Amino acid sequence: MTTRHLIALALICAGIGMQPLWSQNPDARSFRVPEEERILREATDVLPDSLHDRILESNPRIRLAYQTYLRHMAGSRTGLTPPDPSVGVAYLTGDPRTLGTRVDVSLSQEFDFPTAYIHRSRLAGLEETRAGLEYIQVRQEVLLQARLLWLEGVYLRQNQGFLQQRLGETRAMETALRSRAEAGDSDPLLAAEAALQRAAAEGEWADLELRIRNLSLGWAELLGSGQEDALPPWPEDALLPQSRAPGLDSLLTAYGNSPERLLGQIRVEENEKNLDLVRSLRLPSFSAGYFSESVNREAFRGLEVGMSLPLWEDRNKAREAEFGISEAGAALAHLQSEQEKEIRQLCNRWSALEERIATLEEALDGIRSLNLLGRLLEAGEISPSEYFYRSEFHYRNRQLVLDYRLEQLQTEARLRRIYD
Repeated sequence: MTTRHLIALALICAGIGMQPLWSQNPDARSFRVPEEERILREATDVLPDSLHDRILESNPRIRLAYQTYLRHMAGSRTGLTPPDPSVGVAYLTGDPRTLGTRVDVSLSQEFDFPTAYIHRSRLAGLEETRAGLEYIQVRQEVLLQARLLWLEGVYLRQNQGFLQQRLGETRAMETALRSRAEAGDSDPLLAAEAALQRAAAEGEWADLELRIRNLSLGWAELLGSGQEDALPPWPEDALLPQSRAPGLDSLLTAYGNSPERLLGQIRVEENEKNLDLVRSLRLPSFSAGYFSESVNREAFRGLEVGMSLPLWEDRNKAREAEFGISEAGAALAHLQSEQEKEIRQLCNRWSALEERIATLEEALDGIRSLNLLGRLLEAGEISPSEYFYRSEFHYRNRQLVLDYRLEQLQTEARLRRIYD
């Protein structure tokens, strides 16, 4: 086990005491996160502290992962000693009876070549570290899922405001044009267009309500609770926060110590230690014992020793273990390549979204509301059809900015999950 893994294991196991379950879990934050990043993350985290703690306490996946971690920790130190000694007693009666009786007593102990126990102990240490990293991996995935759901919830609340405004305006426009058409002052076709726009807005409102119900199901699964109290309370004035530019170099460095990368390194080391163990098991194993034989009050007592002759049993296991090292190394190299590619792609996507948001906001800056269009319509300078087209175009672009902001924040959350 390398020094890095020893430090990781010590930090993972430290601080387990009489505390709530989530605080007893292996601490991913102290495991890897630079102090300045930790402070910044805590200051800008979208999840409220109470909700963060509730997720760590209640989430079924985290609870299962923690129990799995405990099982691995308890089981990693089994099989590190020689097998239990064996005791045998035999009582034989002679035939004919004049031969008397015979009593045999034996006590024996078998054990592998001593270096085998050294390699098993090293493999056990790697298993403990791997168990802690697997827990951290699950914890990061769950907290990422929570942040994505929280951001989607804030997005839907903002979207509700947009759609309420739009739905109110389309209904008012439809009512006004229908009244004018009935009075003969307007073309009935314009009222039909207004009804179509109102129906489209109502359809979007229904889709929004469906997304909120599905969001509630996601929170119910995340919190391990019933649907009735699944949605956490968002602040009334909740708005999507500004996204922070991800630093590519710092992210690449951080992901070099990600649970996935460290698990890949541990698999390589496990295969190397397994090869050492296989070679040790190919060496002779030994047995020693005490033997006593008594016949008609005459006894023979002595010691018994033995040694195996490693000839053909498990002769190909060493070669299999060598291929295992190569396979684990190739898997680690592939993981590193795929992970770096994904990080670069997400960073590029974040930058592209930043440019699109800035461009759209600059274009929308002069027409933040539809009051100007309404005044132009009342003055007769634009037709109702032009108003329908322009207002729809305005809403669509405002919606697009909101969609881009959500995607940008979710992209940032996926990149920064390494710091949980």
